[in-house]
Amino acid sequence: MCIDWLPDGRLLVVSARDGLLLRREPDGSLMTHADLSGLAEKGHPWNEIMDGRGNAYINNLGFQFPGGRFALGTIALLTPVRS
Repeated sequence: MCIDWLPDGRLLVVSARDGLLLRREPDGSLMTHADLSGLAEKGHPWNEIMDGRGNAYINNLGFQFPGGRFALGTIALLTPVRS
């Protein structure tokens, strides 16, 4: 699990077990911000970091840590939708 904040102050939470990047809304509810399940095998650890423009840089180890056999991971860039 990893947390960070969007530029507007809403909390982002990585749910590695579910392969989701979740966003906490002002009312306290958790909404899916991005579905990561198609990017890597389910259950592998995820991490993310935000920049000041609202971009999320998301990475996945590609193997179970600790103790898993090394494998290449995934790095993805999630950009905000502009209207």
